Amino acid sequence: MSSSSTPPRDIGDALLWGLPVHAIEAALGSADGNEIGSGKLFSPQSSAALAINAFGVFIDRPGALPSLPGTEDLGWPATSVRIEAPLPFPWHRGRKPNLDILIETATGLIGVESKRFEPFDTHGAPSWSDTYWSVDWTPDLARHALMRDASRAGEAGFVHIEEAQLVKHALGLATATAPGQAAGGKTPWLVHLRAEPEVDRRGRPLDTDKHARHGAEVARYGAAVAGDRVRFVGVTYAELLSVWQRSEVPQLRAHAAAIRAFFGSAI
Repeated sequence: MSSSSTPPRDIGDALLWGLPVHAIEAALGSADGNEIGSGKLFSPQSSAALAINAFGVFIDRPGALPSLPGTEDLGWPATSVRIEAPLPFPWHRGRKPNLDILIETATGLIGVESKRFEPFDTHGAPSWSDTYWSVDWTPDLARHALMRDASRAGEAGFVHIEEAQLVKHALGLATATAPGQAAGGKTPWLVHLRAEPEVDRRGRPLDTDKHARHGAEVARYGAAVAGDRVRFVGVTYAELLSVWQRSEVPQLRAHAAAIRAFFGSAI
């Protein structure tokens, strides 16, 4: 990807060859993130670019996407794969959450939140509005509600993960699978998909201890919300690409190898 200070505007420069450029451009154009116009997609450090390159090939062929680790019981194959997909909230005002990737199967709705360098940035206090306390989270989201409360009080204790974002995504997935919604009755899953780059944004080495601490936080978050209707799993890109590289489908093996070559030590 280009490292020029002036971001290119040809989306093809940020994508692997062979990806459905027009479908990806249309999806990004209708999303809230302004990934193209802002130039963020073209950054060598873009987590969105990694997710889009990994999953964009499946937009036009969702059935070719293998089940994600931990979600094997969700009625695969996928029936749709979307990028930068908005989710509903149980109210109409304000911004809605966007999932990096949203996958639908016969029985599940899977949101993927991709992280690359963000876990090693300095994070401020999470942003919460009173609106999140204006609705009934019902017993099947009780653990997420407790995490919401701890986050607002500054008591969640996470350094590398953004628990507020994960809770909001979970609420969106719960709303999207509620009765009366298009995905009503399906099982909602939130997948935290993280890279393990060798250096941070400033080029400082990230040793295995830092990645281990990040992974431990993901596991602690998962344990805290386990048992709620929105299920949670943490996966690394290394694990995901290893699954793809063991596939019997040569095109999938080639795609995984291309992702590794394109992003190198940044995943």
